[in-house]
Amino acid sequence: MHDDLQRLWFAGLPVSGRVALDERDRLRLRRLVRSRRTLAGAAFLGGPAAIALLGFTVAISTRALRRDLGASAETAFSAAVVVGILFTLFAVLPVSILVARDAWRQYRVAVRAQRGGALYRCRGPIADVVVDRRTWERIVDSGLLRGAELELDVFDDSGLLWRIGGVEVDRWIQLPRGVTTSTPEYAAIASRWTKPIETPTGVIDYNRRGLSDGELAELRGSAPSVGVLRGTLIAAVNLLALANAAEVLRGNGEPLQTLLALVIAVWADVELASLVNIRRRIDADAREGWVAIVKSKADEPEAPREGAVVEYLPRTGLEWTVDGLPAPWRRIAARRPVSPSAS
Repeated sequence: MHDDLQRLWFAGLPVSGRVALDERDRLRLRRLVRSRRTLAGAAFLGGPAAIALLGFTVAISTRALRRDLGASAETAFSAAVVVGILFTLFAVLPVSILVARDAWRQYRVAVRAQRGGALYRCRGPIADVVVDRRTWERIVDSGLLRGAELELDVFDDSGLLWRIGGVEVDRWIQLPRGVTTSTPEYAAIASRWTKPIETPTGVIDYNRRGLSDGELAELRGSAPSVGVLRGTLIAAVNLLALANAAEVLRGNGEPLQTLLALVIAVWADVELASLVNIRRRIDADAREGWVAIVKSKADEPEAPREGAVVEYLPRTGLEWTVDGLPAPWRRIAARRPVSPSAS
């Protein structure tokens, strides 16, 4: 049951081959690198510049008020200073940090593309596209969609969308990347040998097949990992909440601060429990090593396609394939890099 052939996908569409970069592409990449570097630098300087400007304004204003109005204006001015400091710390500085972070990420993506990133071409029906709502709206707003088929040129490691239908995209769009293992040939044979069985919801055409070694490896790789950083942060949040609660019990703590810490700790613990539960169920599916094959009836509204043959994982209930095509969640689940020949 060995089948190690892998396929690369972007936005749920299969890669059909590589596209060579021409001189226009290289010039556009150089301009993109320069613009993102400038934006990142401006954003990194924005926060410190705002704080410096605030400090300079406070110093000048204090001197002027004391000279013209005397001590009577100091109380009102002190309140204005506090408001200004809070606005800078909780509005200007966070926005600058977020803009700088996004600009820096985009700069790094552009640099990787310029230094040798491969440009891949994807083709497929628009109905097979798998992206979030915001990304889809940006694709639609580009005005480059034509007909029911879609052709995308995408940089490999970043998912940076370069062209739609051969026309350059004038906005920054990154597409989700996925790597799947090919469905083994015996899956098609198994799907033809379904038999009707009685279930609580009615009669279904059913069979089952074993997963190939490559599919099992892909399934195990899809299980979410808590990670050292996430685990450390969750542990720190819980310790902080416990420390605050202990202070409140001694009569020294701040109840509102403790309540906030407990809410954050509970939220983090719920997220952790969800990740652990998903991983446990996926590991159980991998130990089972098979998928259920269900042939939907033409009149079933829940079917992905009319009369579709759908394979399901038994423990999680997730779709594995739909009419031989990897399920949508698999086509946007990043895996280890594959060689172009594997696509």
